[in-house]
Amino acid sequence: MTKLEEQYYIIFPDNSFSKQSNRVSFDSNTCQRSPHYKKLISGQKPVFFYSDAEDKSIELTKLVFSGPSIILHKSLVENINDENIIHGQLYPSVYIDPEGKFHEEYFLINVYEEYDCWCRENSKYRLVRDDDDEDNDIEAHMFKYKFNYNLLSKIEEENRLFFKIGGVDRPRIFIHQKVLDVLLANQVKGFKAYSILEYELGKEF
Repeated sequence: MTKLEEQYYIIFPDNSFSKQSNRVSFDSNTCQRSPHYKKLISGQKPVFFYSDAEDKSIELTKLVFSGPSIILHKSLVENINDENIIHGQLYPSVYIDPEGKFHEEYFLINVYEEYDCWCRENSKYRLVRDDDDEDNDIEAHMFKYKFNYNLLSKIEEENRLFFKIGGVDRPRIFIHQKVLDVLLANQVKGFKAYSILEYELGKEF
C-alpha cells in the first residue's frame, strides 16, 4: 500500500523557467477580498490578476502562483470540482493581459480553511511565536511533514485532491498525485513538484 506521503506533493514556481510567466499578482480590488485565506462568495466578481513578468510579451503558463495560492487554466480542471478540495472551491479568475484584455479561462483554488492533518510525533519542526499575530500564537515551523493517517484517510480520496495544511506558520497547498498526473499529461511548465515523502524545507531552492 502506497504511503500517503508518496501520494501528495508540494509545488513551487520553477525559478529557472523563463519562457513563460509563472507568477502573478491580484489586482487591488481582489486583494481586499483576501482570496488566499477567505471564502469568496459565489456569484460575486471573479478574481482578477496580472503577470509579474518584466517581459510583458511572454505568455502565462497554465499553472500560475500568487503567494500561497495557485491558479489553473480551465483545461486542467475539466474533471475537478469543489468536492475534490478540502475546505475550498474553484473560483472563476480573469487574467488581465498587458493590453488590458480580459482572459476568462482560469480558476483559483480558493482554499479558505486549513486542514491540520500532520503528525506531531513523526514530523520535523520547531515551535515559533508569531509576532505578527494579534494573539501572539505559537506555531510550527515545518522542516519535514508526516501525516496523521487517521485524520487524512478518513476523507475519501476523491474529496482530498487539494488541501491546505493547517497548524503551521506557512500553510501550503498540497496536491494529490492525480492532480500532478493531469499537470504532467498537459505538459505544464514552470513548476517543481516534491512528494511529501522526499520534501524537506529548502529543497525547492
